[in-house]
Amino acid sequence: MHGGSSPWFRWLYDCGEYRSHHDARDREIGSVIRDWGVGGAVDVAFISHADSDHINGFEGLFLSGKGLKPRAIMMPQITAIERLVSWCAAVEEGGVTSAFYDAFIANPRRAIASAFGDVQVIEVVPRGDENFSNFDDAPIDVASDGLPAWRVVGPAGDDQSGRPVIQSGSQIRVQAAWTSGYPWVLVPHVAAEITGLRKDFIKALAAGMKISERRLEERIHDPLYVASLLKTQGTKLRAAYRDASPSVNATTLSLYAGPVEEMNGRHQIHYGGRRIRPTERSGRIGWLGTGDAELTGDRLQDFLDVFDQYFLYVKTVTTPHHGSARNRVPALWEALGPDVTAISAADPPKKWNHPSTVVLHDLARHGIMHLIVSSAPRSRVDEFVHYN
Repeated sequence: MHGGSSPWFRWLYDCGEYRSHHDARDREIGSVIRDWGVGGAVDVAFISHADSDHINGFEGLFLSGKGLKPRAIMMPQITAIERLVSWCAAVEEGGVTSAFYDAFIANPRRAIASAFGDVQVIEVVPRGDENFSNFDDAPIDVASDGLPAWRVVGPAGDDQSGRPVIQSGSQIRVQAAWTSGYPWVLVPHVAAEITGLRKDFIKALAAGMKISERRLEERIHDPLYVASLLKTQGTKLRAAYRDASPSVNATTLSLYAGPVEEMNGRHQIHYGGRRIRPTERSGRIGWLGTGDAELTGDRLQDFLDVFDQYFLYVKTVTTPHHGSARNRVPALWEALGPDVTAISAADPPKKWNHPSTVVLHDLARHGIMHLIVSSAPRSRVDEFVHYN
């Protein structure tokens, strides 16, 4: 995006594929690189969570000398246990792994630095996290190199290890847009960790390795130990994954991108290269990505509390976890109303039944148009937003 004569601001949210769709993934990556140019800057790349199908495209997208160049990567603060569960899911269920993905599971920051060079990594933590008491509410500028800038407005600072973090719900203000008079923000949300996932997996893995749960808990925080588990204990990791049967989703970063106030905008949406709605003139030109968010109970309420002020401006939203029945969220569709377009990334239903019939029924009941994006080129969705 850009405003008038201001420089472009570019951001991405996830990049990957599941199982055998690498040709489709690489096709879309090639298209983006051609459009933006080899070496073109990506101001912020967001990683929603550690599952392979949301990450495994970044290696090709940011390939040195042939791809784009990320300036900053933002992701949730993910525990080693959650990362290991994501790795097990990828291996056990036929997903895509690589040397980069293994390195990311062991130590995300080091893997990113090794693969992509000098790039700032900023983690997002849940609201009210007691471990980050040194937050303050003063805006901090994290883009001071003269390129298209953005500022974090809200609780931000360093964690106890001196690593930059921001709190869920803080605004990332796109400076070029604000300078041009169009207040545009990116707002990440991360809910509290699902602790049951950690306990079940630790118990199963400790039993398989014949060590105490306490000893495993102590060692699992060491990236070198995690790397050694991946290399030498793959069979036991997979067995623990099967025994624990972790049906819940791991910590996920959701993202709003759009205005913070009413704007005179025009929105077009194309499906398979064809415009499927008339050009709409309204303030609804925002986008909401939900990743694989587990939106239940207090986690759902926290999600709604953060994004409620932006729902009026959302035009496009992704269904949580590809439209999974487990992630059915009628309250979200009730809050957004019938003027939005919902999108599910899913190929023909097989094991996972994505999107589920119950979610499709929820969307229909709320009068919401729904599109499915698959590996087929004719299912590609393109959006165009103009504001003045």
